[in-house]
Amino acid sequence: MERTGTWNSDIVINLVLLMLLPVFISFLVKIIGFFYQPASEETVSLSIEPGLDDIKRAAIERAAAGDRYARDWCMKHVCAFDSEPIKQSNQAAKPVEPSIVFLTDKQIMRDTIQALIAVGFKKNEAQRLVTHLGTTKKYKEVGEMFLEIIQNQKK
Repeated sequence: MERTGTWNSDIVINLVLLMLLPVFISFLVKIIGFFYQPASEETVSLSIEPGLDDIKRAAIERAAAGDRYARDWCMKHVCAFDSEPIKQSNQAAKPVEPSIVFLTDKQIMRDTIQALIAVGFKKNEAQRLVTHLGTTKKYKEVGEMFLEIIQNQKK
């Protein structure tokens, strides 16, 4: 028999526990799943690290599939064009065109290109302007070349 005028808190506590039960169950499932993870192909890691030959082979396969970045990487790291040029015995010898002679140091030119890009020039336009000025006059500082390009653009 219950007392009249009292509030039975047992029902409220049971209702709150029933509402929180799914949260507790999901927490327990996550803990159990963390400790008892089944071994699958994704979770098994090989202790053998790929060597440089494996990396080159994978890059060549991706380049053959059409990946632009893999082609660039292969051109830099796999194909060694700096060591010795390929001789073409079947074709007649072509006359060698004179290469562009830069009067300005290449590091100054690179820094000027980066400065122009930072100011808002497009990369191709900055390269074209710096290449043109680098072949016509010898610059000793980046600021000197940069100011001349800016002054020529205002005209």
